[in-house]
Amino acid sequence: MNLNDFSLRKLFPLALISTCLAVPLTGCDFQLGPSDDNNNGDNNGGGNNGGGGSIGGGNDGGATIGTLTDASDLEVNFDSNFSLGNIDISIDDIPAVSSDLEDGMVVTLIIEDGAPSNLATGTVTSLEVNHLLVGPVTSLNPFEVLSHEVITTADTELRDISGEDVTNLAIGDIARVSGFANRQNGILATRVDLQPGQFSIWKMTGTVENLTANQSFTIADQNIILNGTFPDCGTRELAEGDYVEVTAIPEENFSPGDDLSTLLAVECLTVALPALRADDDDIETLPAQMEGTVTSINSITEIFVDDQEIELGSNVSYLGGTATDLIVGAKIEVEGDLDLDTQVLTANTIIYHERRILIEAPLASSDVTVNTSVNFFGLDIPITNLTVDDDLIVSSGIADRQVRLFGFTDEDQNPFAISLSNEGVIDDEDVTLQGPVSRVGGNEIEIIGISVDGGNVLNIQGSVEEEDLVIVENAEVDGSTSITDGVVSEIETVFEQRENN
Repeated sequence: MNLNDFSLRKLFPLALISTCLAVPLTGCDFQLGPSDDNNNGDNNGGGNNGGGGSIGGGNDGGATIGTLTDASDLEVNFDSNFSLGNIDISIDDIPAVSSDLEDGMVVTLIIEDGAPSNLATGTVTSLEVNHLLVGPVTSLNPFEVLSHEVITTADTELRDISGEDVTNLAIGDIARVSGFANRQNGILATRVDLQPGQFSIWKMTGTVENLTANQSFTIADQNIILNGTFPDCGTRELAEGDYVEVTAIPEENFSPGDDLSTLLAVECLTVALPALRADDDDIETLPAQMEGTVTSINSITEIFVDDQEIELGSNVSYLGGTATDLIVGAKIEVEGDLDLDTQVLTANTIIYHERRILIEAPLASSDVTVNTSVNFFGLDIPITNLTVDDDLIVSSGIADRQVRLFGFTDEDQNPFAISLSNEGVIDDEDVTLQGPVSRVGGNEIEIIGISVDGGNVLNIQGSVEEEDLVIVENAEVDGSTSITDGVVSEIETVFEQRENN
């Protein structure tokens, strides 16, 4: 990959494709997709770099945005197994080959005619990877790339990093980050790796803040100088709150706190499924799957995942969590049918790939470490840039209220907070706890380390085991690390399937 490749791809994409068709490129061991005779010339894109591109030549297949969980088999989110057809592959807008694909990358796939309705198999005709960040490590605690904090968990693929621990990186190392972002500049990483050779570009993806028109803006804590670069936002000017991708020429001797000023482009992004269409006029919908972050909840039947409109039918099934867990900031996978006219995805199934936790319980001010963590029943839960705290519970440190926390745990049962809210006066007799079982024994079970007894615990003990997801409702406080007398029930998950892969 080199800067010339990137510039051509950004500025003259059709010329670059024509060159590939006419002259075999060194290292181009892939076949391109449909020829111009069957292609309307629209972008086959999607995912983190724009979405909404139309498929050339008609299609009766489908589309997927998700995480590669086995790149060698083109497995996405543990339950698909695709094959490569005549295909365009790109990584950060630069032509790539199948051997460049790695576990943990977030991909946008277009699948050709003949795929089953659940998209478990099929032949891929277009594949894009777009990293959220490519650039120098600017902090280790917290971990930051280009002054943008990145949350890694036990589920994050860490490659070419000593000890698979980001704290072993050095300031100035050039890292790539794949994952999912909210619109408050929170990033949950699915993969972090070091450069596989010399990166030709740096890039940032995030929400515009502190905009000075035609001069500068920030993403997270990184100041960006336009230096005459004209942002591409269609017919309007760049605005505060826009979600953008910034690409830049690598800067020698870049240090934490420096401005990013060697810009190539600033582009407003729409993150959504590629626009599908069918050869057959009688086909009104095609199967589609999208993994992303809930950005808004407009009603009980309409939400947005990134910029993709999702319609919630009356028979939606939930795995790994419940409808209650469907909050702004939650990362989910939506499986359903994409309307070819409206491009609205009607959800059949919503999957939470990380077990969801929910705690509603008394929270004392002494259990809040300002801007750092909250502690429920001895469980310390860190506050990160993924956490929405509109009621200023953590930033003020003033609690002594009933507080509701939504979040998730990684595969090692480390908890992460997604949102906190003030639910009013403390009520020791109305506690809710949801999370994975950490121990079963005696007359109790433990959920993420919190002891639960009484109620129907003895009756359910024979049907649950460690790591099962359960919820306890209408329980009472029973000491500093335990609750009692709640109604315990199990929540269906897909983790057994994951563990068998």
